[in-house]
Amino acid sequence: MRTFRPPNAAGGTSSPSRRTWKRPSSWNRTPVTADMVLAPRVRHQPPSGCKVGTRALRPDETEDVMDYEQQDFASPTESREFPHGRLDLLRVAGADIGRLTLQPGWRWSDDVRPIAGTDLCEAPHFQYHVSGTLRVRTADGTEFDAVPGQVTALPSGHDAWVVGDDPVVVVDWWGASDYARGD
Repeated sequence: MRTFRPPNAAGGTSSPSRRTWKRPSSWNRTPVTADMVLAPRVRHQPPSGCKVGTRALRPDETEDVMDYEQQDFASPTESREFPHGRLDLLRVAGADIGRLTLQPGWRWSDDVRPIAGTDLCEAPHFQYHVSGTLRVRTADGTEFDAVPGQVTALPSGHDAWVVGDDPVVVVDWWGASDYARGD
């Protein structure tokens, strides 16, 4: 039998190097103790109108396991309207998730600044961009476009506006609960 080697291979025989696998340091966790397992859990109460379901318990679970929650933006927990835009807010598992729909012509400094009473938007955001193009300018002057399919993490201190003729729709996991609230 003949062994074929690439033209630049060194002569002689050698075995391929072997790599040893080391388990990640994250595997070195504190063992679970009885007091951790038996500690009472707080049961979350979903808001009224929220679809709630149950599932079968595993043998190691108690009845204090949280049920699932399911809500739809078609019937939001709260809605806020402002010039050229609307916020639909859902409260799920103790968290607020917002859907912002911003029409062409919307600009934060024109349409929301009078409600917020600040020079720039002071709410940080963590958003998934569903449709439209949103141009953002941060306090330091950095400017960029956010387009469908992108996720943005915006710091406090920014202005934003709709670019083009398509409405902008974003889902915001962080910053929506106080957005456009006139207190």
